[in-house]
Amino acid sequence: MKLSDETPLSMVLGLPFHRQTMAEALEDSVAAMRDRGSSAYFVTANLDITRQAYLDSRLREIIFRADRVYCDGLPLVWLSRLFGVPLPERVAGSDMTPLLLERCARENLPVYFFGSDNQTLKRAAAVLKHRYTGLRVVGCSAPPVGEIESWSNEAIVNQIRCARPALLLVALGCPKQEYWISQYLEKTGVPLAIGIGASLDFVAGKQVRAPRWIQALGMEWLWRFSRDPRRLGHRYASDLWYLLTKAPRQWRFENRFISQAYTVFRRTLAEDRAWNTKSLTPAIRHAFVSFHTDELMRLHPGPPQESVSEASEDLVGIS
Repeated sequence: MKLSDETPLSMVLGLPFHRQTMAEALEDSVAAMRDRGSSAYFVTANLDITRQAYLDSRLREIIFRADRVYCDGLPLVWLSRLFGVPLPERVAGSDMTPLLLERCARENLPVYFFGSDNQTLKRAAAVLKHRYTGLRVVGCSAPPVGEIESWSNEAIVNQIRCARPALLLVALGCPKQEYWISQYLEKTGVPLAIGIGASLDFVAGKQVRAPRWIQALGMEWLWRFSRDPRRLGHRYASDLWYLLTKAPRQWRFENRFISQAYTVFRRTLAEDRAWNTKSLTPAIRHAFVSFHTDELMRLHPGPPQESVSEASEDLVGIS
């Protein structure tokens, strides 16, 4: 079963999110894992990743090329409803991971863990095998501390390829996990890869998630901050500033720019399936930069100015 390119998208704070429930995300994940003829990668993006993508052109383009982008943040879900492009619910990576592993156990789909540290991986694998009878964890490996370029990536790729998993869960944190997946996934031959951040830390008991009622209030970030304020203080302050400054921008320009850009985005998908191609079309680029308006050239110095102008003309012609 191939993934559908017709899944509706919502542009929220400059990123495209697929409008899917958790149940739909799980079905698409299983469909991708069963397709040994191609490699897909899914992204679960929260507010912090959205802010990082705004600042990091490499990360931004990786997310634009992802086969699925799920919204892992209630503030973004609430904003999508305010902007008239409602996302059905939060699809959190930390919630999706155990549900997906349960499906893997039930359907005999092998899994490989990459990232974190060896102790966490071993503990998480043991917990999950006990929890989900029949789960096949065909390999675990943790890279050394340092930049991706300093790792023995060919050896890592060979180890994963020889294990032949259907699912590769990469726990390196953003943006490192997205960088690695985009660069090496196709070489591994794995049907589906997902960056899962700290999900295995929660499974192994290294970190503790907020109670469900706190998550439902959208205050999980406050719970995590209270447990590690020194590490997370600057991050959450930056995320809050991004939210407070960029949400009003989308509100102001929503009818004039974002809805039109979204229409172009969907039209481009229907015409040439550029969502999964290696080079983004001017219309897709403009679907992002229309949100940023005055920062166009700083954020996108690459595409020729005339191409961006053509995309702008396309937008003007849409009622």
